[in-house]
This record gives sequence, C-alpha cells and structure tokens, in this order.
Amino acid sequence: MSTFVFEAPGLVLEVHDDRVEVEARKRHQTIPLSGVAEVLVVTHPKRLAIVTTEGKRYEFLLGKDAEAARAAITSRLAGAR
Repeated sequence: MSTFVFEAPGLVLEVHDDRVEVEARKRHQTIPLSGVAEVLVVTHPKRLAIVTTEGKRYEFLLGKDAEAARAAITSRLAGAR
C-alpha cells in the first residue's frame, strides 16, 4: 500500500513502506528505501532528488508537491532504520 502518490502527465511517483516506485514516460523505476542515502528538494524548478548509497542521483519534477514527497520518504526512512 502506498503512502504518497503523485500523478502528473507522464509521471507517477508512489512511496511505499519499503520502496519508491516511479513511472515516467512508460519507464518504470523502483528505488528500495534501504538504498536511499539522502532526499533533497532542489528549487527553480522544484524537483525531488533522491541520492542512493551507490552515488546515483534521481531527480523528478514535482513542483509544489516536492516537499510533501520528501516528507513522506523521510518518514518511511526513519521508520525503516
């Protein structure tokens, strides 16, 4: 069951208890929360940035919902650790 869902044309981001699932332009990505090192909100334009323990950086254009997505992911990270 997802705790946060963001939908925009061409983008769906879902935060689950153990992973973040992103579907952008029919490309599906799953980021396990165990591999997330940092979650940031980048401004101008507002983007959600997820940095993994491997050093990969994923950025998603969420606009005004970027802060809510960051809060949802960090709350799940705090509960998982």
